[in-house]
Amino acid sequence: MLYNNASIFFRNKDDSIDCVSSDIWHRIIEVNLFGLYLCSQKAVPLLRANGGGSIINTSSSAGLIGIPGCDAYTATKGATISLTRSMAVEYGPRNIRVNCIAPAAITTKMVKESSLKHDSFDEASFLKLRSPLRRYGSAEEIAKIALFLASDDSSYINGAVIVGDGGLTINGDLSKAN
Repeated sequence: MLYNNASIFFRNKDDSIDCVSSDIWHRIIEVNLFGLYLCSQKAVPLLRANGGGSIINTSSSAGLIGIPGCDAYTATKGATISLTRSMAVEYGPRNIRVNCIAPAAITTKMVKESSLKHDSFDEASFLKLRSPLRRYGSAEEIAKIALFLASDDSSYINGAVIVGDGGLTINGDLSKAN
């Protein structure tokens, strides 16, 4: 199996499409999308030689909904979902399943360092109002989704996007706390 889980987001550097620098745009795409390409390109022949397997890509809620002020990151996460589906169609006949996890509000170092806090943005209120579970998720909870997708227990799941976000993406406009 391959778990493509490397991603970057640059707080105060990623921005709307008309403001983000081409250097930041390129760097985010290089890590978030080109890295997925390179790892998958090397893994597919190995998985084929072993008779199949599982590739798991990490997207984000940003790949499913619009999030202001981070257009490069959002673009890569939407592309990750599309690439996952394309790969699932391409490699499914070769017994290689390709699925995607779209987490949000997970207590990781990247989330803490890259929080989209604005002067008028209250992150605690946002989470309380927008997350039906009213809490952050843990990296361990996302790892359990990945373990499921890597296992034979998910042998008939291919091309899926499993959203691990406590319900954030189903609960309205995420650009406002209230």
